Amino acid sequence: GRCKTSIIPNGVTSIGYYAFKNSSDLTSINIPDGVTSIESGAFMGCSGLTTIVIPDGVTSIGGSAFSGCSGLTSVTIPDKVTNIGASAFDKCQGLTDVYCWAEIAPSASSAFSNCILSNITLHVPNSSYQETQPWKSFGQIVPLPGYEFEIVERDNTIINFADSKVKTALVKVCDIDKDSEISVWEAEQITNAQFNQVSFDKTIVSFDEFETT
Repeated sequence: GRCKTSIIPNGVTSIGYYAFKNSSDLTSINIPDGVTSIESGAFMGCSGLTTIVIPDGVTSIGGSAFSGCSGLTSVTIPDKVTNIGASAFDKCQGLTDVYCWAEIAPSASSAFSNCILSNITLHVPNSSYQETQPWKSFGQIVPLPGYEFEIVERDNTIINFADSKVKTALVKVCDIDKDSEISVWEAEQITNAQFNQVSFDKTIVSFDEFETT
């Protein structure tokens, strides 16, 4: 296949709105150190990109910036980033590793929408990410090279439901990692408030035969 690398010249400080939108033949990109912002949709639909290293000067990543980069397997987010826009990595279903160097977990409420979070290992400097959404939903949270913290083990055993309506209702509110299953770990996160939102379609449910595989 064609290999296309884009070299962005030094002196550029911002990668503008939709700058490289749908450049599907772009396989690698070298973002220069002077860049401080990546605007909305900058690399949207660049399905050929596999690895992105965002340079140290960047403080924010725009909405949908890497949306639809389906070939992306690894993303490195530098330590000054405080905000990652909505859908920034939407539909990046090939992601397996996210390296985030920020000491304070960036706000990123729906940045990883439509990603398979259970497949992604999050590499971070401290354990605060284990308490913060959406970061705590990643499949594994491990220390970056040179950092140490206790890794919380999760029981990812999938729960079997006798009644599919019950499962469907629970998946709507409790499926943290978006794999359409409820694991023991996810069940442990359910609050009473969330549980009360669940509509079971008037199905009578017995929890006596509740079992895990």
